Amino acid sequence: MTAPLDAEVEGWWSKEAFSVVPLHFFCNCSLKGFQGRIAGLPVAELERMVAEVQNHSAAGPGGSSHLVKCHWCASEYELDEPALEAVFAMRAEAERS
Repeated sequence: MTAPLDAEVEGWWSKEAFSVVPLHFFCNCSLKGFQGRIAGLPVAELERMVAEVQNHSAAGPGGSSHLVKCHWCASEYELDEPALEAVFAMRAEAERS
């Protein structure tokens, strides 16, 4: 039988602990890889994500981004409008080739 984790160790894995540093640093697929996966989404889903980011941005100070969870590794990414513009650029590049 193993001893339960104490509160200090459990706190290390909390969402608050990870929000202190860039979330993509801990991800298995990387922020750029995640953006590439988003670029492959159907247009309607991509437009929904853009609307969510814009609505969140309009919420006021500090509302300049939106958390999106990666379905492949369950990491959360904080996407802002420039990050989504990069996604659209990746999508356009893929459609040209």
